[in-house]
Amino acid sequence: MRKAPLVVSALLLAGGLAVRVDAAGRVPPFLGHSNTAPPDAAKWTQLRTVVPPGTPPPMHDPLTHSFTFELLRDLTLVPGFSQIKYGRQIVSLARPVIYYDGKLFIPKASIPRIRELLAKRPNNTQRPSSAGFDDLLVVLDAGHGGNDPGAVVNGLQEKDINLEVTMQLKAILESKKFQVKLTRSDDTFISLEGRSAIANRLNADLFISIHANSEPTGTVAGIETFYCDRDARFDPIVRGLVAAKRWKLNASKLGLAHKPDAEVTGILYGLLIEDARYRSRKLASAIQRDLTEHAAAESRGTKPGPMRVLRHVNCPAVLVETGFLTSRFESKRLADPSYQKRLARGIAKGLIAYAAAHRTPRNVRRTNTRSTPDNP
Repeated sequence: MRKAPLVVSALLLAGGLAVRVDAAGRVPPFLGHSNTAPPDAAKWTQLRTVVPPGTPPPMHDPLTHSFTFELLRDLTLVPGFSQIKYGRQIVSLARPVIYYDGKLFIPKASIPRIRELLAKRPNNTQRPSSAGFDDLLVVLDAGHGGNDPGAVVNGLQEKDINLEVTMQLKAILESKKFQVKLTRSDDTFISLEGRSAIANRLNADLFISIHANSEPTGTVAGIETFYCDRDARFDPIVRGLVAAKRWKLNASKLGLAHKPDAEVTGILYGLLIEDARYRSRKLASAIQRDLTEHAAAESRGTKPGPMRVLRHVNCPAVLVETGFLTSRFESKRLADPSYQKRLARGIAKGLIAYAAAHRTPRNVRRTNTRSTPDNP
């Protein structure tokens, strides 16, 4: 059940996406850093002259004033700042990005660096190789456990169903060559924060929390998938600082050439958390679509929510509610091992579709991650 300039730069970069620019490459007026005079042609050039021909225009977030090219591995720029984000990598330019007359300009001195980055972009339409997804680590979280049974209906405990579906899902993903770790592999209690910590400590690529639902009337049924929404009460910088301190995260995982202080590390992790939140919406949609189709179940859609277990995870993370134990029809299905396997197959199908569409070579390998048991 659901139970300093660099600071500003990171905060601005960390937003969701909202508006696409028009066909001419012009973007709507906004309140961010906008030049009142044309930039010096000897020092800046239009960004459109650097990106590959035919590249779809960027998405514009009017709240954070950021621009993101989704098909260029989520290349994100913010006018007025010299840091750009490319995948998980933070790259510094020679001069700040400029916005003028509806166009984006970048420093000419940084063109070789940007072209070098873009030349490494993957083809997101390619099919996975025969080797599978062995470069991706998925952390599976069976909700509840131990002295926390979750929902209990007619002797059926949510924690048991969650674990059965999770173990089935683990087997399927491993057959597809994913790396898979579990937050729990038996009837053990782990706090919600502890589950997030496991995913971050392992530097997971994806995090899936499995649950079953309940409600008092017994008349509601269906599957729904949640991702963590952007809650103003939990500023990304604060979350990043908390995560960096609590889980002893370090700058080497960010691929930086230098070692920033604790505050900057926290800010950058806050940026990664916000980026993961955006990707989580796509992951939730893929899983919801394929899971409900494969299970022949009613779809209650994908929904945002301030889920504690997802709040601090700095990779795409979703919580799947596989059905309602309080529904007479669904409770029988959820207790059936064959249906549990169908649920696992549906989740796996959506996860694989997402991974195939969004897989990218990782800039940062898990050099800091020790081999750990499935149940740390």
